Amino acid sequence: MGLMDKVKGLVKGREDQVRTAASKVGGAVGKAGDFVDDKTKGKYHDKINTATQKTGEALQTAAEKVTEPEPPPAGEPGAPPPVLPSA
Repeated sequence: MGLMDKVKGLVKGREDQVRTAASKVGGAVGKAGDFVDDKTKGKYHDKINTATQKTGEALQTAAEKVTEPEPPPAGEPGAPPPVLPSA
């Protein structure tokens, strides 16, 4: 069992809370970036802006991975049919 499987097990049934938490953390990262930008008087504005954007994107991606439903195993009802090679 991989790390993502363990995290998904912990999150099961709490997907909305995970999305909300990711949004709140993203907001906090943005505020921290604004604070640092203010303290450095805009000297590193581009780098701070890039870092906060990438952090927000990473948080969103992680939240989506953790909250996406798992497909049923092959052969189970609801599983997509196997792809047969064309002759």
